Amino acid sequence: MFLPSGPCAPARSTRVADVQATSGEGSTPLIRVAGVSVGYGQRVVLSGLTFTVARGDFLGVVGPNGIGKTTLLRALLGLLHPRSGEINWSARAAVGYMPHAGLFDFAAPLTAHEVALMGRLPRGVQPGGWRSADHAAARRALERVGAGTLGNTLYRELSAGEQQRVLLARALAGEPALLVLDEPTASMDPGGERAVVTLLKNLHALGHTTIVLVSHRLPLVLQTATTILLLSARGYLFGRAAEVLVPERLTELYGVPVRIVPVEGRDVVVVEGLDG
Repeated sequence: MFLPSGPCAPARSTRVADVQATSGEGSTPLIRVAGVSVGYGQRVVLSGLTFTVARGDFLGVVGPNGIGKTTLLRALLGLLHPRSGEINWSARAAVGYMPHAGLFDFAAPLTAHEVALMGRLPRGVQPGGWRSADHAAARRALERVGAGTLGNTLYRELSAGEQQRVLLARALAGEPALLVLDEPTASMDPGGERAVVTLLKNLHALGHTTIVLVSHRLPLVLQTATTILLLSARGYLFGRAAEVLVPERLTELYGVPVRIVPVEGRDVVVVEGLDG
């Protein structure tokens, strides 16, 4: 039912491959991942991954902490070479990348506005050569994430949740066609998370932005993503949300009983022992 993944589990065809074949049907693939294994040094983190990111899609990548989600993102962005397999882009798109908070630690006395400005660098702007359009884009991005009043505050003096908002603004400031987010709501309170969920839904629906969101929190991904890549130590599932979120598939993937429970008119996946 699921595709095995891991150092000792090469990919093989199973019934979940039918889900892959229909996922994103009619959409143009932006990124094709074929038989990819990733890792560091002699350590293989994930292996045998095959999936696509369709242009205009919203892909949610979810799995427990330490499973290799950030490692996979780095490979998609070309920051880490796969140990085997191929990652092919149909066309290069402007990318906005929000790294995991733990990977972005500024000791330099940069303001929130200056951090957001860094999102303009992929557009060929040189630091110190900022144009009025760049400053305006940074201000708009901060406003969109609810951090418009923080522009003159030093990034290092912000709370963890405020820093997350500023990092999201940095990713948005470059007006990307592809938005890649690694745990975007970490350290945010429920109100902040709801605001980010609404923003991402609007970006996807109105801006035709392709989004790849990584989280260890399955409920967050369920609120936003249209296509899901579920990772576990036993393997992975990939496909449209309605096709992947089947109790039998999820039970086999996680190795524990899984139920889908209606709560206030919305289906909620209950996985025994799964964080979040």
